Amino acid sequence: MKKTIYTLSILLGVLVSAQKNVEVKVSYGTASLYGISESITANAFNAFNFLGPGNKIVTYESAGVFAVDVMIQSENSRWKYGLGYGHETVKDSNLKFEGNFNTILAQGNYTWLSTASKLKMYSGAGIGASFLSFKESTLDESSTIFAFNVSPIGISYGEKFGVFLETNLGTKGLLQGGVSYTF
Repeated sequence: MKKTIYTLSILLGVLVSAQKNVEVKVSYGTASLYGISESITANAFNAFNFLGPGNKIVTYESAGVFAVDVMIQSENSRWKYGLGYGHETVKDSNLKFEGNFNTILAQGNYTWLSTASKLKMYSGAGIGASFLSFKESTLDESSTIFAFNVSPIGISYGEKFGVFLETNLGTKGLLQGGVSYTF
């Protein structure tokens, strides 16, 4: 994993030095598709619970998704591209279970509204890898899986400093909001 992070850092450094506008975005959002699928699994287990309606077998809970993106935009372009990192923790207090999803995505966004305006509407997508770690009382596993994210609609406001809110399907929260700075 260290080699992957070093390689991505070098690639990002080369891209940043070749471009003029670099946007750094920090955000937090609701549960991702992973967190929601864990919750659906918990509900399925609990639906067949013979211990009684008040006793849940599984209580998966997501802490939400924290994300950092570095996006590069060349002058007079509606396209932005770059790398993103996301982290989500899913826990179950009954099973003493914790799962961590650390995700790295190569991503791109297209701005639909005029790039000269402070208000922008965009869509985007990304692919990459999620590094998973699961810990339970007798289990300690790690694995890597394919990761993706699609942002059908995002709205941002600002020039150098901005705020944004976007919808997602994939590794970021279904609803993700945050701040951005362009230099």
